[in-house]
Amino acid sequence: MKKIALIIGILLVSASGFSQQLPQFTQYMYNTISINPAYAGSRDGFSTVGLHRSQWADLEGAPTTQTLSLHSPLRNDKVGLGLSVINDNTGYENYTYAYGDFSYRLDLSAEVTLRLGLKAGMSYYNLDEELFTDPDVIQDPFFQDQFNRWTPNFGLGFYLSSQNWYIGGSAPKLINNDNN
Repeated sequence: MKKIALIIGILLVSASGFSQQLPQFTQYMYNTISINPAYAGSRDGFSTVGLHRSQWADLEGAPTTQTLSLHSPLRNDKVGLGLSVINDNTGYENYTYAYGDFSYRLDLSAEVTLRLGLKAGMSYYNLDEELFTDPDVIQDPFFQDQFNRWTPNFGLGFYLSSQNWYIGGSAPKLINNDNN
Protein backbone atom coordinates (compact mmCIF):
# COMPACT_ATOMS: atom_id res chain seq x y z
CA MET A 1 0.00 0.00 0.00
CA LYS A 2 2.91 2.37 0.76
CA LYS A 3 4.39 1.74 -2.69
CA ILE A 4 1.07 2.57 -4.36
CA ALA A 5 0.78 5.78 -2.34
CA LEU A 6 4.36 6.70 -3.30
CA ILE A 7 3.68 6.08 -7.01
CA ILE A 8 0.48 8.14 -6.90
CA GLY A 9 2.35 10.93 -5.09
CA ILE A 10 5.11 10.97 -7.71
CA LEU A 11 2.55 11.07 -10.54
CA LEU A 12 0.71 13.98 -8.93
CA VAL A 13 3.92 15.93 -8.36
CA SER A 14 5.09 15.34 -11.93
CA ALA A 15 1.76 16.49 -13.41
CA SER A 16 2.04 19.60 -15.51
CA GLY A 17 1.30 22.86 -13.71
CA PHE A 18 0.71 26.44 -14.76
CA SER A 19 2.26 29.41 -13.02
CA GLN A 20 3.69 32.83 -13.62
CA GLN A 21 7.15 33.96 -12.64
CA LEU A 22 7.07 37.34 -10.97
CA PRO A 23 10.14 39.21 -9.79
CA GLN A 24 11.30 38.10 -6.36
CA PHE A 25 11.74 40.67 -3.60
CA THR A 26 13.57 40.15 -0.34
CA GLN A 27 12.70 43.57 1.11
CA TYR A 28 8.91 43.52 0.77
CA MET A 29 8.36 46.14 3.51
CA TYR A 30 10.24 48.67 1.37
CA ASN A 31 8.63 47.66 -1.92
CA THR A 32 4.94 47.20 -1.15
CA ILE A 33 3.61 49.36 -3.98
CA SER A 34 5.11 47.04 -6.62
CA ILE A 35 2.94 44.18 -5.38
CA ASN A 36 -0.11 45.71 -3.67
CA PRO A 37 -1.86 48.67 -5.36
CA ALA A 38 -3.88 49.41 -2.20
CA TYR A 39 -0.71 50.71 -0.55
CA ALA A 40 -0.66 53.74 -2.88
CA GLY A 41 -1.04 56.93 -0.86
CA SER A 42 -0.95 55.18 2.52
CA ARG A 43 1.86 57.40 3.82
CA ASP A 44 1.42 61.04 4.76
CA GLY A 45 3.32 62.38 1.75
CA PHE A 46 5.17 61.60 -1.45
CA SER A 47 7.22 58.37 -1.21
CA THR A 48 9.76 56.94 -3.59
CA VAL A 49 11.73 53.68 -3.43
CA GLY A 50 14.53 52.32 -5.61
CA LEU A 51 15.84 48.78 -5.16
CA HIS A 52 18.34 46.50 -6.87
CA ARG A 53 18.59 42.76 -6.27
CA SER A 54 21.30 40.43 -7.62
CA GLN A 55 20.73 36.76 -7.01
CA TRP A 56 23.72 34.42 -7.27
CA ALA A 57 26.15 37.29 -7.84
CA ASP A 58 29.03 36.70 -10.27
CA LEU A 59 27.26 33.87 -12.14
CA GLU A 60 26.55 34.48 -15.83
CA GLY A 61 22.82 34.82 -16.51
CA ALA A 62 21.97 35.11 -12.81
CA PRO A 63 18.67 36.89 -12.04
CA THR A 64 18.77 40.63 -11.39
CA THR A 65 15.86 42.91 -10.58
CA GLN A 66 15.61 46.69 -10.39
CA THR A 67 12.56 48.54 -9.09
CA LEU A 68 11.55 52.20 -8.99
CA SER A 69 8.27 53.00 -7.22
CA LEU A 70 6.59 56.20 -6.19
CA HIS A 71 3.24 57.02 -4.63
CA SER A 72 1.39 59.79 -2.87
CA PRO A 73 -2.03 60.64 -1.46
CA LEU A 74 -4.02 63.29 -3.32
CA ARG A 75 -5.36 66.45 -1.71
CA ASN A 76 -8.61 64.90 -0.51
CA ASP A 77 -6.47 62.26 1.32
CA LYS A 78 -8.84 59.37 0.49
CA VAL A 79 -7.35 58.72 -2.94
CA GLY A 80 -3.79 57.59 -3.55
CA LEU A 81 -1.88 57.27 -6.83
CA GLY A 82 1.29 55.38 -7.56
CA LEU A 83 3.63 54.29 -10.31
CA SER A 84 6.03 51.35 -10.38
CA VAL A 85 8.58 50.28 -12.98
CA ILE A 86 10.31 46.93 -12.62
CA ASN A 87 13.12 45.49 -14.75
CA ASP A 88 13.66 41.75 -14.26
CA ASN A 89 16.40 39.80 -16.09
CA THR A 90 16.79 36.03 -15.84
CA GLY A 91 19.18 34.38 -18.27
CA TYR A 92 18.12 35.29 -21.81
CA GLU A 93 14.65 36.45 -20.71
CA ASN A 94 13.97 40.09 -19.86
CA TYR A 95 10.77 41.57 -18.46
CA THR A 96 9.92 45.23 -17.97
CA TYR A 97 6.74 46.10 -16.06
CA ALA A 98 5.19 49.58 -15.93
CA TYR A 99 2.08 49.94 -13.76
CA GLY A 100 -0.08 52.72 -12.43
CA ASP A 101 -1.85 52.27 -9.10
CA PHE A 102 -5.04 53.74 -7.68
CA SER A 103 -6.28 53.30 -4.11
CA TYR A 104 -9.28 54.51 -2.16
CA ARG A 105 -9.34 54.75 1.66
CA LEU A 106 -12.34 53.78 3.77
CA ASP A 107 -12.26 54.79 7.44
CA LEU A 108 -13.72 51.82 9.34
CA SER A 109 -13.20 53.50 12.72
CA ALA A 110 -11.12 56.31 14.21
CA GLU A 111 -8.07 54.00 14.21
CA VAL A 112 -8.66 51.41 11.47
CA THR A 113 -8.59 52.12 7.72
CA LEU A 114 -9.18 49.89 4.72
CA ARG A 115 -7.65 50.74 1.37
CA LEU A 116 -8.82 49.09 -1.84
CA GLY A 117 -6.54 49.29 -4.85
CA LEU A 118 -6.41 48.72 -8.59
CA LYS A 119 -3.27 48.25 -10.70
CA ALA A 120 -3.14 48.59 -14.49
CA GLY A 121 -0.26 48.63 -16.92
CA MET A 122 1.86 46.83 -19.43
CA SER A 123 4.56 44.17 -19.43
CA TYR A 124 7.30 43.96 -22.04
CA TYR A 125 8.84 40.55 -22.69
CA ASN A 126 11.91 40.06 -24.83
CA LEU A 127 14.71 37.62 -25.43
CA ASP A 128 18.33 38.80 -25.61
CA GLU A 129 19.81 39.20 -29.08
CA GLU A 130 22.73 37.07 -27.85
CA LEU A 131 20.43 34.02 -27.79
CA PHE A 132 19.85 34.34 -31.54
CA THR A 133 23.57 34.17 -32.36
CA ASP A 134 23.84 30.66 -30.87
CA PRO A 135 24.20 28.16 -33.80
CA ASP A 136 21.76 25.70 -32.19
CA VAL A 137 19.10 28.38 -31.88
CA ILE A 138 19.56 29.76 -35.42
CA GLN A 139 18.76 26.32 -36.88
CA ASP A 140 15.66 25.82 -34.70
CA PRO A 141 12.52 26.96 -36.62
CA PHE A 142 10.78 27.71 -33.30
CA PHE A 143 13.12 30.65 -32.69
CA GLN A 144 12.58 32.43 -36.04
CA ASP A 145 10.31 34.91 -34.24
CA GLN A 146 12.09 36.83 -31.47
CA PHE A 147 9.05 36.95 -29.15
CA ASN A 148 9.42 40.61 -28.18
CA ARG A 149 6.02 42.00 -27.20
CA TRP A 150 3.99 44.27 -24.93
CA THR A 151 1.01 42.78 -23.09
CA PRO A 152 -1.59 44.49 -20.87
CA ASN A 153 -2.36 43.38 -17.34
CA PHE A 154 -4.11 44.52 -14.20
CA GLY A 155 -4.32 43.62 -10.53
CA LEU A 156 -6.11 44.43 -7.30
CA GLY A 157 -5.47 44.46 -3.58
CA PHE A 158 -6.54 45.48 -0.10
CA TYR A 159 -4.64 47.00 2.83
CA LEU A 160 -6.20 47.01 6.31
CA SER A 161 -4.23 48.95 8.91
CA SER A 162 -4.11 50.76 12.23
CA GLN A 163 -1.28 52.46 14.12
CA ASN A 164 0.17 49.16 15.44
CA TRP A 165 -0.63 46.54 12.80
CA TYR A 166 -1.47 45.97 9.14
CA ILE A 167 -2.58 43.16 6.87
CA GLY A 168 -2.88 43.12 3.11
CA GLY A 169 -3.43 40.90 0.15
CA SER A 170 -3.12 41.32 -3.58
CA ALA A 171 -3.13 39.71 -6.98
CA PRO A 172 -0.69 41.91 -8.95
CA LYS A 173 -1.22 40.10 -12.28
CA LEU A 174 -4.69 38.79 -13.05
CA ILE A 175 -4.05 37.92 -16.70
CA ASN A 176 -1.70 35.03 -17.36
CA ASN A 177 0.19 35.93 -20.53
CA ASP A 178 1.76 32.94 -22.26
CA ASN A 179 5.26 33.75 -23.49
CA ASN A 180 6.01 30.21 -24.68
